[in-house]
Amino acid sequence: LKKGDFALVQAGKTSRAKAPGINYLSWQTKKFRFENEKLINVIHVLNHAYAKHILLATDSLEQLRLTSTYNQVSLQTIIRSLCLTFHLRAAHTGNEIILNSVNKQPDSK
Repeated sequence: LKKGDFALVQAGKTSRAKAPGINYLSWQTKKFRFENEKLINVIHVLNHAYAKHILLATDSLEQLRLTSTYNQVSLQTIIRSLCLTFHLRAAHTGNEIILNSVNKQPDSK
């Protein structure tokens, strides 16, 4: 295997494949790298890595772009960073974290 590869074992056969993305193992390592990534994709990675249910309150937030690196920081720190970067607020309800623009109320999806 070369850097960026991983092994697949199926039906007793081993094959080599490329990792699906730079954050593929982030659920284990808690190391994230986002390069001009849509916020909706960032949220998907964070939800998987931290087993949370983070939502964007409006569709317009999905297209915001993030370039940032996080190295073994808490989800709370990442959420604070996103809020500062995009002028958002985070509402915590149960297991959900809803991100919304500072001047808007959440709409129902």
